[in-house]
Order: sequence, then structure tokens, then C-alpha cells
Amino acid sequence: MTQTSAFHFESLVWDWPIAIYLFLIGISAGLVTLAVLLRRFYPQTGGADSTLLRTTLIVGPGAVILGLLILVFHLTRPWTFWKLMFHYSFTSVMSMGVMLFQFYMVVLLLWLAKIFEHDLLALQQRWLPKLGIVQKVLSLLTPVHRGLETLMLVLAVLLGAYTGFLLSALKSYPFLNNPILPVLFLFSGISSGAAVALIAMAICQRKKSAFHGSALCTPYGDPCGMGRNLPVGGVFCRSGPGR
Repeated sequence: MTQTSAFHFESLVWDWPIAIYLFLIGISAGLVTLAVLLRRFYPQTGGADSTLLRTTLIVGPGAVILGLLILVFHLTRPWTFWKLMFHYSFTSVMSMGVMLFQFYMVVLLLWLAKIFEHDLLALQQRWLPKLGIVQKVLSLLTPVHRGLETLMLVLAVLLGAYTGFLLSALKSYPFLNNPILPVLFLFSGISSGAAVALIAMAICQRKKSAFHGSALCTPYGDPCGMGRNLPVGGVFCRSGPGR
């Protein structure tokens, strides 16, 4: 019997960096999906001071950037990655994924910028006072922000399901070539995003007495500022006073 690694065997199509990349993408999509649902169903707890929104601000784009960096350095010629960003093939699942990533990141940054408008403008006034275009762009987003939020939810769901579409494109592997795989990956990403949010809440609750007003904590002492009764609320804690 030969010794084998869990990540290296003869029928392996992609190795472990791809698994980490898919995991990070799922976390981002899951967090954004939960954040949008919170703002839609419980807008009073979905403000800029919400634990879930603060976590999404950091982990949402951060996980995608880290995942894409892993993917770029995994390429045989990493310096040619920019070609994938401008040359699309509508018959390739990977190429469509690149387009989805670009669109997702642009909409995500605009959506987060509007939610954290006051914090962003405060930073702009402090460090770049001459960059007045920031305030103009944010004011232009005001009338379309709800539509942007709907688009953000659609893109997050597509991104969460994309990893399943990517694996199901492997027709030579019947186990992976399964139409239910995108749905499985979507719910897996949402559960991973919920887990990350709960970890952030636990950390923030633990440090609450020592660090009041932590970047991830709600100022109202409610560790479940993300909304206690969302459709997936069974995963979230239900203790603490409401806002």
C-alpha cells in the first residue's frame, strides 16, 4: 500500500490552493447574502453599526482579494493574469467567473461605501480633503441604493453558486457533474459566512468590557445585531436586548 495525501492523488483535477480559494469565495458570498437579507427584513438592525455589516466590510472584499491572490500565484505564469481580466470567452465557465468577480467587487465596494458613508467621508476629510469627488459619487448613489442592494444580493447568490457550476463543468467526473452542486455550494457558503459572523460576535462580546466601541461591536451591547429572526436565524443566537 502506498502512502497518499488527502490533497494529492492520481484523479485530482485541482490541488489544495483551489480548495482554499473556493472556501474564501463562499465566505464572502455568504456574508454579503446575510447582510443584504438583514437590511431588507430588519433594517433597524442593519445599519453601519451592525456586527454583521462591520464583519462584511472587512471580510467580504478581503476574502475575495485573498482568494484571487492565491489563484494568481497558483498560475504557471502569474504575471499574465491580467489577460484573463480583459479577454472573455462566453463558452468558458472560468471566464464567466472572472467577469462575475469583477462585477461583484465593483458593486460590493459601491454598496459598502454608501452604507458606511459617514465613516468614509470622515476619512476622506482627514486624509484627502481635496478629493471632493467622493462625496459627489456617494450622493449619486442615494436614489439607486436600494436597486444596488438588490443587484448585490443577486451577485452574491451567483458567486456562491458559481463554485458549484465550476466543479459541475467537469463532465469526466460523474460525481461532480451534478446539477445540485451549485445549490450545495451556495448554502455551504452561507453557513460559512454565518460562522464567521458568529466568531466576530463572540470576539466582540468577549472584549466588550475592555474595548468599548470595538470596530466590530454594536454600541448597544446586542451580540446579535445581525438580526435574530432571519430565515436562517436558527444559526444565530437569540439572547440580548433588541435595539
